[in-house]
Parts: sequence; structure tokens; C-alpha cells
Amino acid sequence: MKRVRKGFLILLFLVIPSLVYSKPIVIKLATMTPQGSAWDISLKAMAAEWKEITNGEVELKIYPGGIMGSEDDVIRKMKIGQVDAAVLTSMGLIQIVPDTFVLSLPFFIQNEAELDFAMEELTPLFDDAFSSKGFLMLTWSKSGWVYIFSKEKVVYPEDLKPLKLGVNSAEDQMISAFKSLGFNISPTGISSLMLALQSGMVEAFYAPPMGAAAYQWFALAPNMMDFSVGPVIGGLIITKQAWAKIPKKYHAEIMKSVEKVQKDFASETEKMNQQALDIMLDYGLIVNAVPDSIKNIWRNYFWLDEYSSIVGDGKTVSKEIYWKVKSELEDFRR
Repeated sequence: MKRVRKGFLILLFLVIPSLVYSKPIVIKLATMTPQGSAWDISLKAMAAEWKEITNGEVELKIYPGGIMGSEDDVIRKMKIGQVDAAVLTSMGLIQIVPDTFVLSLPFFIQNEAELDFAMEELTPLFDDAFSSKGFLMLTWSKSGWVYIFSKEKVVYPEDLKPLKLGVNSAEDQMISAFKSLGFNISPTGISSLMLALQSGMVEAFYAPPMGAAAYQWFALAPNMMDFSVGPVIGGLIITKQAWAKIPKKYHAEIMKSVEKVQKDFASETEKMNQQALDIMLDYGLIVNAVPDSIKNIWRNYFWLDEYSSIVGDGKTVSKEIYWKVKSELEDFRR
């Protein structure tokens, strides 16, 4: 009897430390969203949900505001295991799977209904490509639309061509797309756009309303063309290695939590863009209407050559993906 009791005590001493000192699985998530913003708050709420769902087994640690560096830095760190997950813009996603840029082509996806269709039905086309690079797309996100702002009124493509169009110097694909069609491109960075507008090096740019308002760029380019260039798309990805660490029994609930945050992102962004537009209108923004006939002229500028500077062998988007997505969109439109 004493021998049994002694054995039980030994077993107890072996088990208790493992229960007391077992550490949670820490998932490090990097994002460029500012600390304290509505998006940051949503991500922190998601982190709390993950902890609750997994009974404390998984701890999602948020690194906001670019603490982990640029998207290039974050992707590099994910590949070597220093970061586990990230919220990336389209520019980050195309570094992993270039074909995803098809969803951001200028004047390609035309409205919210088409964007919802693309998010639901077309994004799975890229799942295998992300997987082959060691990533899992937890959810795609949409964050509004970008519009052309300019010093002079722009309605026709010919109105924009004489103006110096500021394009983010990191967006090689967009630079190629506009330049190949004869637009006057002035590569610049977000941090230097205001100075470029002040000096006259840039006379037009494209951005979502909340960006134009937040950085006060619209004050020097008070005309907005009421026809969107394209959607702002991003996604929340995680490395397959990190996902495999999370017990499978929690995967379904975690995915539901992620989808909830994605909806919060979309809703909050829509609200912020509308608020930004209202503020800019109060401070003199001029919104120039674009009739449907002229919208078709804009589309045809890019559609007629099938985005030849971006689509094709050895280019950003493969012909196979481009024609697949285009065919699906045309069927949806019909």
C-alpha cells in the first residue's frame, strides 16, 4: 500500500509541473494598421477570441503600426519563422503570389457586386499557389476603392495624360500599366507625395478617400474623378508551419473568428471612407461626374490591349489566370 502511495506521489510530482508551466502557442501577427485604430481594435478582439476558443492554448500577439518593418520585411521574417501571420495589402500579396494582382488591375473589377463575387468565387484560385509557398490565406479583405485626385478637372483619359500622375514607386505593375498607355508617370512615395504636389512634380494621384483626407493631399489636388480605378484588396495570411501548431480541433472556430474581423474591417473602412469624403466636400473638394459612355472609354484603354504590360509570359500575371478571371467576371456580368 505504501509502495502504491509512493508511486502515485511520484507521478503527481511529474504531472503537476507540466500542467503549471505549459506555455501557450504564441502566434505573432504583424500589421501596418496604426495602433489604436479601429482595425487594431478588431485584431485585438480577435486575439481575445482565439484565447477563449482555445482555452488559453493559443496566444495571438499583435504587432501593429509597422513595428515589424515594411511588408517586404514581414514576408521575409515569415519565411524564416520570426513572424507567423500578417495582414498584407495587395502589394504584399503579389510578392508571394504575383497572379493575385489580377484582382487589382485598373478598371478591371467594376463595382461592389463584382468585387464580392471575386472575393467569394475567384480567390480560391490562388490557394494552391499560396500553399506551395508555405502560406495559408485565412481571409481576403476589401478596404474600399481608389479614385483619381487632380489639380485640374479630369473626366476623360485625355484630361489626365498631360498631368504628372504620382504613382507609388513600389507599385511597378501600376507604373507599367499607365506608362504603356501614354500617361505621364511620376514615381513617388507616400511620405513624399505632399512635397511632390507642392513642388509641381505631381499634379494627380490615385488613393482611397480616407488616404487623401488623412494626409491632406486633396488640398493641393481638389478634383476627384467619380469613377474608381479599382478596389483596395488585402488579406490575412499565416504560415502553414504556424497553422499546424494550432490543434486542428480549434481550426473551424478560429476561421469563424477571422471572418468576423474581415467583416469588421470592411464595414469600418466603408464608414471611414464616407466620413473622409464628407469632410473633403466641406473643405472644397470637387467631385466630377463621369457618364457611363466615358467610363467605357477608360476601360477600353486598358482592356483593348488586355493589360499587355502586366499580363503574359514572364510578366506579373499569367495569361491563364487573367483569362480565367476575365471569363468568370464576364459570365457574372451576363
